[in-house]
Amino acid sequence: MIKLNLDVVVNSLENEIDMQYGLETLKGTSDVISIAAETILRERVPEKRTHKSDVRTRLKNTFTGSYGQRFSLEIEDKDLQKRLRKIGDEVFLEVLSYFVMDALYIETPDLSDGAEIIVDQLSDISDKLVDRLKEPLIDMHKIAVYFNYNIQIRQRKRGLDVPRQLLLLDKNTAKNITEATCSDEEEDFDVVIVRFHSITGNGRFYIKKLQAIESFGFASKIKVVTDQIRKSISENLHKNNTVDPENGTFIKIRTKKISLPKGKVIKYLITGVYV
Repeated sequence: MIKLNLDVVVNSLENEIDMQYGLETLKGTSDVISIAAETILRERVPEKRTHKSDVRTRLKNTFTGSYGQRFSLEIEDKDLQKRLRKIGDEVFLEVLSYFVMDALYIETPDLSDGAEIIVDQLSDISDKLVDRLKEPLIDMHKIAVYFNYNIQIRQRKRGLDVPRQLLLLDKNTAKNITEATCSDEEEDFDVVIVRFHSITGNGRFYIKKLQAIESFGFASKIKVVTDQIRKSISENLHKNNTVDPENGTFIKIRTKKISLPKGKVIKYLITGVYV
């Protein structure tokens, strides 16, 4: 069996939390980590999980300070263990964190070369995985929603003086999962591309009309985005590498927006580029 040691920390300022919502947060954490892990290793999204699943989480001892619970992600199946060894623990956890952040519309950091390869391998099922994570992510946020506590998911590893943070969830990320909606209307903008990840399709652009830099993705899977659109995005990024965005070369795009009820846009989805 392979075990990855993790913990979940609820920043409650005391070493106790409400039991009901704390248990729902722990259950949500278990489901999110297990579903994402099994998808990465099996290269398919599990429809449901049972006590017989070969990828599971197990509670360990607690620790004092903010309320914390140690747990391990345990891989029992020999073939899955082999794939995990091939991927490597660090890349595996990087990819797992990426998909959770993507489900929450959180801007993701640049991926390592190894993580890019795995994300690309999973591109055909990435949308299904993100959808599968949404319900357990609601449970995972329960203690944040009702008590306004931040939640950290961390990796515990021998040699690390301090556990490495993988995810940080709070009341705002909860709203991203429960309140965000995608508009039906499309809107045109003149933009300068300031960041673009060709594997994931995510990036950031400067919007001339709003004089602001915002996050973007594509309304369709990156693999079905036309070469011409991707080429236009990449070329604009290249042209503006050393230029302040407001003084850059603009391209016109068509977008839909994902926003919260009060109007805050958390991500733009590109539906077309005028070439």
